[in-house]
Amino acid sequence: MEILEHIYQDSDMSVSTLDRLLEDLEDKKSSSKDTVKHLKDGYERYQKKAENLLKERGEELKEGSIMGKMMSKKGVDQKIKKDATNEAIVDMLIKGITMGVKDIDHALKKDKDMEKEDIKLAIDFLQFQKDNIESLEKLKDDLKAG
Repeated sequence: MEILEHIYQDSDMSVSTLDRLLEDLEDKKSSSKDTVKHLKDGYERYQKKAENLLKERGEELKEGSIMGKMMSKKGVDQKIKKDATNEAIVDMLIKGITMGVKDIDHALKKDKDMEKEDIKLAIDFLQFQKDNIESLEKLKDDLKAG
């Protein structure tokens, strides 16, 4: 059950952060908007999958911390004000997703008594994040090449 909560909370925090990033990019010319929207859609899918499994099992949904969301919002705002280039945005996304990969990988190793359905979702979620990093790295290279 712990892994589902982790996926739900990580997705919730990611959606919140990506929403904030989209707000910050709204008035800016940025080719990163479509990438951010795509990432947000993916995290929303995983959030819903974890939410449904938790509800099926009668578990209470635990949102990510308000403080964490506020700090994330403030961090996004500061980074965008400092550097709103597509390359900087992509780099920020890579760093955030990399932290998520480390977290879910740790959670997978820690919780040995998971149901097969939970393991499958966690592995899919981990691969989703790794695929996003790979896509973002390619985008970053394309942006550098100009």
